[in-house]
Amino acid sequence: MGLTEEKKEKEVWRSRSSSSVLTLPPLHLLLSIYIILVTVTLLSLSLSLHTFIHQCHQYTISDLLISQMIKEL
Repeated sequence: MGLTEEKKEKEVWRSRSSSSVLTLPPLHLLLSIYIILVTVTLLSLSLSLHTFIHQCHQYTISDLLISQMIKEL
């Protein structure tokens, strides 16, 4: 009788400990989420850099045109 009660108690502790531990999602799921986040971040940085360069280029062209017009006057 004592052995069966001990086994039951061990099973109760196993079920409690396994339910309290957070289970991680599969590795491929974590890896795919990481890849998606990195891709979105890189695309965002690329777009920001492209916009910045485009604005600088516009200002440079307008400055050149203005300076050329001033020289002609």
